[in-house]
Amino acid sequence: VKPYKLAKKPFKFSKAFIMKKDGRKFGEVIFQMDPKNRGYVKLDKGFIRSIMGEFNPTQGDLVFSQTGELLGIMANSKYCHIIGKVTPAAAVMFGKSDSQKMANTLAKMHQLVALKPYELR
Repeated sequence: VKPYKLAKKPFKFSKAFIMKKDGRKFGEVIFQMDPKNRGYVKLDKGFIRSIMGEFNPTQGDLVFSQTGELLGIMANSKYCHIIGKVTPAAAVMFGKSDSQKMANTLAKMHQLVALKPYELR
């Protein structure tokens, strides 16, 4: 696990770098604030510059500021969820566990995602 420093001023620069979740490809993009979806920024599809091979942002890709701080994670191919602080909504324990409790936790997590506007799921 590699810890990343969170960006203190995530909106300081409009350009950002995206790293594919496998860590093998990078791209430079421009994000725009989206007033109707606070906590998210929208990718400007008109400006995606590949640094290492063909590049299309997808869910789970990491987004970094120009200073190398973690801005957020791609929620899908269009939106980046800005990470301001890390507070887990729930936890799943592996190994010996109560399957009903785990099922309830996963159902609550699914509900959190389902409550988001369609474009952010």
